[in-house]
Amino acid sequence: MPKVVDHDERRETVVSLTAKLIAKDGIGAVSFKGIADAAGSSTAIVSHYFASKKDLLHHTYRSILGRSQREQAALLDSPDSGVLDLAEALLPLRPEMVSAWRISIEFFSEAMTDPEIKREWEANLESAISGFERLFDRMIADGRASPKLDSRQAAQEMLALVRGIGTEVAVSGGRWPPELQRDAVRRMLAGIESA
Repeated sequence: MPKVVDHDERRETVVSLTAKLIAKDGIGAVSFKGIADAAGSSTAIVSHYFASKKDLLHHTYRSILGRSQREQAALLDSPDSGVLDLAEALLPLRPEMVSAWRISIEFFSEAMTDPEIKREWEANLESAISGFERLFDRMIADGRASPKLDSRQAAQEMLALVRGIGTEVAVSGGRWPPELQRDAVRRMLAGIESA
């Protein structure tokens, strides 16, 4: 009797291994042979699911973005969530988020030359800004921020802070421990709440 293969699971295993390799060594280190070796299989397995390295990279990027966007959506659906909660979901406070930031930085350079990655990068950026904007609007409605607050501008500034911290942690690590990351966001929020 032939062995039953879960193709979705196998595809996701390849994507997961690719993400780990990118986080550790960069996109340049990705090859079908390297992924196959890490999976303990042949390159035929990798090429069965992905037509090219570009296809594999695109699928890996979408997978990373999808996880982040699902987490953000769940957070935004909760009426108790605030700006700090969303910032904490995006900040590299956990090892898996440090890896996600390293992967994101790798794909940032790809976005400069790959129109498809660029569109996804920009859509992800807009999604995060819209999420923060929604939460700032909630602060205005609750009376915790001035009705004069430009929630779109505040959202862009908050995301710039989060992205700056995320980049710093992904590249240099130790200068931004989790509590310092949270403190930076809290200081920015305190300025908005007191204005």
